[in-house]
Amino acid sequence: MSFTTLVKNEITQQKLTRAESIALLSAYLNINATFDQQKVSFSTENAAIARSIYKIIKETYSLSPIVRIRKQANFYKHHLYGIQFYDPNFVITEDLSLISNKQRLLVPLPYLLDDEETKRSYLAGVFLAKGSINDPKTARYHLEIILDNRKQANFINALINEFYLKSKIIKRQTNYVIYIKEAEKISDFLRLISAYNAVMYFE
Repeated sequence: MSFTTLVKNEITQQKLTRAESIALLSAYLNINATFDQQKVSFSTENAAIARSIYKIIKETYSLSPIVRIRKQANFYKHHLYGIQFYDPNFVITEDLSLISNKQRLLVPLPYLLDDEETKRSYLAGVFLAKGSINDPKTARYHLEIILDNRKQANFINALINEFYLKSKIIKRQTNYVIYIKEAEKISDFLRLISAYNAVMYFE
């Protein structure tokens, strides 16, 4: 199991308030889901993430998403967990600041992230969706978040740097990569998203 997977699994075990759950869910869906009119869909190979996001949706909105599991036809034979739910009248997606006046929002409205706790949870959701980190015992220090939208990348980079973590953005082909290379700042990021076991391992 990779160090990235260990960090993500630890995030999924956290106990969150309702506001923190909404912030994490908003971030995850914003950069990892597809929106087809009133249907929201996403997929992941990580069973812990699938369970966690399913649980947040069910407990926060009293809704049981549809789950489909299929075995991928590759050497490692990973399972792919596909989850979708319907959102008539955009009630949930507007609450998550993903839709406003039936228009897709690429970054959340300010009310969603009105304190440090919700900002931390939002960044945890971002890492669950698109983050990776090298194992410090086997490779150079490097944490990155890969996005395909410049506006989202700029927003998330600015949010990270509200906590003085010195993240930067580079363009890599069609993607925008937010990265942190300093060991101390990577450790601070892990602490920020409450991955404390990972912090101890990293340090």
